[in-house]
Order: sequence, then structure tokens, then C-alpha cells
Amino acid sequence: MEGGGAAALPPDFFRNALDMASTNEWTNAQTTGFKDHLVLQLSNAGSSLTARLQKQLAAHRITPREAILLWLIDTDPGSTQSEIAALLGITPATISQCARRLIALRWIEPVFASDDKRRRGIHLTATGSEVLRKARAVIDAHEAVVRDLLGASSSRLMLDGLACLR
Repeated sequence: MEGGGAAALPPDFFRNALDMASTNEWTNAQTTGFKDHLVLQLSNAGSSLTARLQKQLAAHRITPREAILLWLIDTDPGSTQSEIAALLGITPATISQCARRLIALRWIEPVFASDDKRRRGIHLTATGSEVLRKARAVIDAHEAVVRDLLGASSSRLMLDGLACLR
């Protein structure tokens, strides 16, 4: 990739569990069919991509999940933790745990709605906006490397296919 600042993925980045299994002396009989299971391959690829992204985001003291939360809050300021949890398909407790850390870091702040004092929406702070800006740059570079590896048409097909799974 030229000039994007993203390090190219190593050639073996997308190795699947069959390759890992061979180093553990697994037999072909034990791994037969794994390579043909889309769900397992997607899971393995997702784990690899997330691990690489997590390592890159660590320089900014943020995890991929926290980056997603900041991104969604920036997109829709005032959303509640429950609304974000529903959007992501995860439990409110998971969002709450993440939000507590972001509040402690002063990257987000809960704000009571003017029309309903029971409703607390979440907003980014100036510090949170800056952290998100840096995280987005890392995510964009990571995305560019993956899209470059897949090519434009495969990237589009993959996004369309993943959208069908939600």
C-alpha cells in the first residue's frame, strides 16, 4: 500500500486454524472440513483482524469495542446505553462496563435529557472526540490494508454478505 502509513499485513496473516493446528501435530482427520466451514473461517478471520486492530489501538489506550462505542456516540449524541446495546446486539451490562471506563477517563459524559430527567444520553467530551479522531485514523489505515488485500469487488461482496447476517 502506498503512502497510507499502514503497515502491510504479513503474508500469513489470514492463516486459518488448519495451519495453526499443524504446528500442534493435529491430523488431517481432526481438522477435516474446517476449511470448508464459512462460520469457522469468518470467526477465525474476525479474531485475527480484531487482534491486529487491538494491538494498533493500544497506543491510544483504547480497545476496538471502546472505539465502536465512541464512534456510535459521535454519530448519534444523546443515545442511551440501552439503545447502543440494542444496536450492537449485546447486553446493556456489556455497554455499561465499557461506558464506566470511558466516563472515568472523561471521554464521554452522561447528560440528562431536557424533556425527561430519567433518560441519560451519552455525549463525547472534547478529549473523547480527540481520542476518537486518532482511533479512526488507525481504523481507516487497518481498513485500507484489508480492502487492498481483498480488492474492491471482493470487499463490496463481503460487506453485502455480512449485512445479510445481521
